[in-house]
Amino acid sequence: MEFKIDRGCFVRDISLDIIDAKPAVYRWWFDVIPEIVLQGGVNVSLIQSMTVKGVKLYALYVGKAANAKNRLRNHLPRSSRQTFRTSTLRRTLRALLCNQSQSDEECSNIVNQMMTDHAYLEWGYYASDDEAKRYESMYITNGYYPLNNSENIESLKPWTHRMTQLRNKWK
Repeated sequence: MEFKIDRGCFVRDISLDIIDAKPAVYRWWFDVIPEIVLQGGVNVSLIQSMTVKGVKLYALYVGKAANAKNRLRNHLPRSSRQTFRTSTLRRTLRALLCNQSQSDEECSNIVNQMMTDHAYLEWGYYASDDEAKRYESMYITNGYYPLNNSENIESLKPWTHRMTQLRNKWK
């Protein structure tokens, strides 16, 4: 299933001004896969990859937004005080990259650095939130996105169960 793309760029180059306040589905690509994911039994050969400006990227996460500008604002790195409450992606990255002896501020800096240095974001707009929800579900169930929990394919269930346990340690 072909992913609808209206815009894409490296996170270090994103300005919120280029993101519209419309329903959207977005996909996060990274040029590195956290070691803990690789150790968790994820089959890297099944992860969709592409090369942008000479950088090989792996599609790791798909999400949807009723309002892309507001939703992506929660995901994108902004400050060391950024919360983990409003972004499942950021909570997941914190669980994968940080240890519990680190403060929220330290973890926010680590996650921000990972996203700034290694992430590419693309998104496509949809006519309604319901349409975006349908497409997000189809993309996840027809793809292999190891950082998504809900609706993921059966072969990723052991990993997503482990990832949920890691995230829950931070509650």
